[in-house]
Amino acid sequence: MTTAEIGPGTGFELVLQEPLVSFAEVGTTSAAPPLVVSPPVPGEFVWRSRRSGVFRPLVPWPLGQTVELRLRAGLRDEQGRAVTARLVRRVELPPFVASIGSEWGDGIGDTLPSEPEVLVQANAAIDPRDLSQRACFTDGT
Repeated sequence: MTTAEIGPGTGFELVLQEPLVSFAEVGTTSAAPPLVVSPPVPGEFVWRSRRSGVFRPLVPWPLGQTVELRLRAGLRDEQGRAVTARLVRRVELPPFVASIGSEWGDGIGDTLPSEPEVLVQANAAIDPRDLSQRACFTDGT
């Protein structure tokens, strides 16, 4: 996975070799997730099978930071044996990015409307009032 593929709600799947939970726990949210995220990001871990599950953040990932994913210390399998698997993964999260476009394309030639609408898409919440204070049109020179 590349940084460009990580969106605000991107989840991370964990697959282990040995079963960690019973059949009854498949499809449920784990009270003691096997995956630890540092710095902490509120989220939930849902078991997809007895040995795999997905962590999904409940808030957008922090922009421009590195998070570490690792197995919880003292993790035990369904039989109570210590899990021998190891995981430490550092993920670089993308910085703030805004893309600006319009329904009229690149504006080359005389095709611009007299009152154009500009569309702004960002990977974080922005206040339109703040944007209007910081945005301006230029002639490109």
